[in-house]
Amino acid sequence: MGKLSIIDRIGVACTFDIRMTKNQFADIWDFEVYSIPRRADNDFFPMSLELQSNGTLKIIAIGGNVMGVSTWPEYSAKGIPMALLAYAHAQLNRDIVSSPTSGGAGIWRTAKATAMWERMRATGNASYDQVTDIYTFIP
Repeated sequence: MGKLSIIDRIGVACTFDIRMTKNQFADIWDFEVYSIPRRADNDFFPMSLELQSNGTLKIIAIGGNVMGVSTWPEYSAKGIPMALLAYAHAQLNRDIVSSPTSGGAGIWRTAKATAMWERMRATGNASYDQVTDIYTFIP
């Protein structure tokens, strides 16, 4: 397990444990970010990336939509998504893109995800293509 070091939005340094695994049945990489110390329920901030035919990695899941993990104080307002994307980019050496706002196979970008991408675009860490409705991470 690796470490992910982040400066949160109020300037406090935070360190998290991070685990990256490759799905044995598909070209999907799963990332789990754990607070230090770990939560009693051992829950984590998740992200999954899927390899696309053009060689990019598309985010197919990020954050805790079901459990509300992104609202827990251990993970809220810490800058985890951008740090996690930078980590994944460095580890896998591939461009990382968003899903469009509507898409097939039940994968699309939510309003919260769009807000995340817009925050990264404002800091120069993402670009947006209006034609495809896709953001691209810029490390």
